[in-house]
Amino acid sequence: MKRNGRAWNNGKLDLSPVKMKRKRGNYRATVGAPCESVFALIPALFAPSHGETHWFVTHDNPGAYRVGAVLLKPELAIGKLEIELAARDEGTSVSLDFVYTAISTQGNALFDDELGGRIQQMLCAFVEALQGRSVAPDELRLPGRGPISGLRDAFRPKSAGARYEIVLRGGADECFALACPVAELRWIDDWQFHLLYSDSGRNEDDCIFIEAVSGFAIHRVARSDTYWYTTLYDPAARRFHAVLLTGDFILGRWTLEVDPQGGGSSRMRFALTDTGLTEEGNRIILESGFEARVANMLRFIASSARHYTETGEIRSQNVSSVIVLKVRGYHVDVFGHVNHARYLEFLEEARWAFFEEWPALTAALHARGIIHVVVNINIDYKSQATVGDLLRIETEPIRVGSSSLVVAQTIRHAGSGTVVVDAKVTNVFLDSASGKTTSARDEFVAPWPWLRT
Repeated sequence: MKRNGRAWNNGKLDLSPVKMKRKRGNYRATVGAPCESVFALIPALFAPSHGETHWFVTHDNPGAYRVGAVLLKPELAIGKLEIELAARDEGTSVSLDFVYTAISTQGNALFDDELGGRIQQMLCAFVEALQGRSVAPDELRLPGRGPISGLRDAFRPKSAGARYEIVLRGGADECFALACPVAELRWIDDWQFHLLYSDSGRNEDDCIFIEAVSGFAIHRVARSDTYWYTTLYDPAARRFHAVLLTGDFILGRWTLEVDPQGGGSSRMRFALTDTGLTEEGNRIILESGFEARVANMLRFIASSARHYTETGEIRSQNVSSVIVLKVRGYHVDVFGHVNHARYLEFLEEARWAFFEEWPALTAALHARGIIHVVVNINIDYKSQATVGDLLRIETEPIRVGSSSLVVAQTIRHAGSGTVVVDAKVTNVFLDSASGKTTSARDEFVAPWPWLRT
């Protein structure tokens, strides 16, 4: 399977021509200062420097003196660092554990014979910084460029996201097992992914995979693959945390938790917060409707999970509407078949029926004073229809622009399925007061986050 120019293995690592490389490192030391003082020094170590964002904190637990962070090298590698402090009579014990994984062939090239030594030097530099010594920013990095901000040190990342929860039929362990890219092939419509690294072939700590859906659905950037790095996968506690890297401009923090509810049901909670790594990332996050797009994606995942746990089947993303019309005597012309102009009325009737099935969408448009008018119809007449024929008319939105909507419509004989008419109808959105074009993209993306733009 190919998507966005990549071959997607859907969890079958043997289909990948190149195995991603991984290197681990750890460091233990004692710092002659209390935990509170040492812990207070950690945030500054991950701050952007000279316009580059290399480190991003994923969790921060002052009570337990634990911090987690990821090292970002877009299209090259991703690293995960865990820092844990503990009080000792002589000061504070510091434990650092680091895992570094290539995410591309170019990233593999970074994993030379000297990388292990450079990792140890980096971890040593972290400890020296926690001891209050002066350490150059480059000592806290590995080779490869991080996301670049043109604003350099003045850059301030913006964040936004959403939460969602749903009650599912099934035990908590059974529902948590759905939180795996391989398992999602069974319950998410048109799900495709590329597994980059996993020892078990399924989701686990430090699992990495790529997919092309969520980045586009939320960020509306074409060909924007998203890397998922599992920072925590705990089946016993039923917790799945990950960082999501889309391009070099947005990093997401994902959490999924499942708890039993009794009566054979479970509660699944999702949360996703995106943070801009560059000005482009900030611009996307500050767009009107961004949080709604995040919520819509979470809602889609939740409804797909509920449909699967209740039916054992995949919930289709199809948003088409279908009506059936019977050809009457007044529909035909002197030649005894439906006249070409009459089909335009049939198509219009079907479009009215389509919008009636989405009252919330219609209400949202009316609330903003938006109307939509037909500006173009491309129609192909394939076969004829006569009196008494039953015609099945399918209507489906296929693309939404900043101020337009393209709808595909097909008229078939209800019995045989023979195509009578194929059409694509373009509507433009207008402000009813001014008569000028206006955007209604967010209103359409709300019910259908995967609608092509």
